[in-house]
Amino acid sequence: MVRVFSITIIIWSACVASLEIEENGYIYSYLLAIFIVSVIFNFRNKMLLSLYVLGISSFTVSNYYNYEMFIPQDKIIFIVLTNFFCFFISRSLYAAKATNFLTNIQLSKTNDLLNEEIASRIEAEEELRALTQNLEKRVQERTRELEKTNFRLEAEILHHKATSNALSKSKDKLDKQNDTLTKLNEELDMFVYRTSHDIRGPISSVLGLLILLRNEPEENMVYFLLDKIEKSMHKLDGFIEEINEFSDVSRLETEVKQIYFQKNIEDIYDKLKELDAENQVEKIITVNNPTPFYSDEVRLKIILKNVIKNALIFKTTNEASKHIYIDVDTISEQNTAIITVEDNGTGIDDSVKHRIFDMFYRGNDISQGAGLGLYVAKTALSKLNGKITIESKLGAYTKVVIRIPTMKTPEKKKTNIEIKPTLTLK
Repeated sequence: MVRVFSITIIIWSACVASLEIEENGYIYSYLLAIFIVSVIFNFRNKMLLSLYVLGISSFTVSNYYNYEMFIPQDKIIFIVLTNFFCFFISRSLYAAKATNFLTNIQLSKTNDLLNEEIASRIEAEEELRALTQNLEKRVQERTRELEKTNFRLEAEILHHKATSNALSKSKDKLDKQNDTLTKLNEELDMFVYRTSHDIRGPISSVLGLLILLRNEPEENMVYFLLDKIEKSMHKLDGFIEEINEFSDVSRLETEVKQIYFQKNIEDIYDKLKELDAENQVEKIITVNNPTPFYSDEVRLKIILKNVIKNALIFKTTNEASKHIYIDVDTISEQNTAIITVEDNGTGIDDSVKHRIFDMFYRGNDISQGAGLGLYVAKTALSKLNGKITIESKLGAYTKVVIRIPTMKTPEKKKTNIEIKPTLTLK
């Protein structure tokens, strides 16, 4: 487009210059055209020279057409110098400025484009930043919602776990209760059966003896039958006493009192003295209880009574020296009473040791009562959180160890004066 415009100006100025040749005004029109082409448009050298040649040629042709003459000879040098001068000026001075101008224009346009690009990028970045902030805000809101949802889910999971655990525990508890009830029902059935049987035995004996007594004329035989009746009634009374103890152990509320071991053991011996009417058994009691000990006195006396009663019942008939050692120690284990009852009686056969705590179990013919003694003792110990262990050798000895924790922490300022020397009774 620029080249076409430049060629048009050169040809037009050459034609105008030829028309003004007589007034010598052609040089100004032609010089203006050369200047415009050379300086403003800043063509390369070859292109510019080609335009010069085109201009001179157009000027010459126009002169020839108008005046039938070529360039006047006196004007050739002037025209050549004019072209050379314009060429030199355009190349040395104006062309550089024009180049700078065009370059500046280009740079300005480029800067504008860059500014537009930068502005566009800034706008895009701001939009991206706004989108990012919006996205972050939405992510944060979503995160908070998810955290709340997770918290609710965790709470529900924990609630379900707690509910499941509670249900599982309830089920286990119910299973245990069912097992306990089943066992109690079985024990109750056995209890009713054995109780009725053991009560009917002495009553039947008494009724039979009364029949014999009614028809017995001899006085000696009457006393003999009365003695048998008395023994049967004592047996029945002992059985009823064991049942009452079993009821007391299971039914009575726990009543915590300070325990005086020496007095309790002596009271028990007094009640059991008919089991050793001839005073054949040496009883040795040792109590080491410097601080007060608290427990349920009723249940503790039932435990001691049944253990000591067995030691007296199963005394050996072969040993010349028969003894029972009872030791009470509340020092060796803190807040615990260790009661040891040892005798040199008949002992227990290994084959029946696992059954000695069963309800209504009688180890041999020497057994008296309903076979509830050790069962009641162990039941009472469970109420006191205690334990019982038995070590025995058939025909040699039996050693019973009872551990009972205190039901009240001793006060440091108080002291118990129950430290008694060894007591030997015969």
